Amino acid sequence: MELAGGFGIGLINMQVRGDEITDANNYTALRLRKNVGGGSDVGVLLMQRQSTDDGDNYNRVAGIDANIRFF
Repeated sequence: MELAGGFGIGLINMQVRGDEITDANNYTALRLRKNVGGGSDVGVLLMQRQSTDDGDNYNRVAGIDANIRFF
C-alpha cells in the first residue's frame, strides 16, 4: 500500500492451529519502504513467529535493504 510522503507498507498476520506435535503459532511479517529520490528506496523488514501455547517459544528477525539508482 502506498502512503503519502513516499512511504509504502505491507503487513500480513496469520494464526496457525496447533496439533498433538506442534504448538499453535502466530506469524507476522511487516515491510516498510521509503522512496528517496530518483527512483531509489530504503526499507525495513520485520518478521516474527510466536507460539500462542508457550510464551517462551518465539523467533524474531529484522533486516534493512536499499535500492539505489544512480542513473
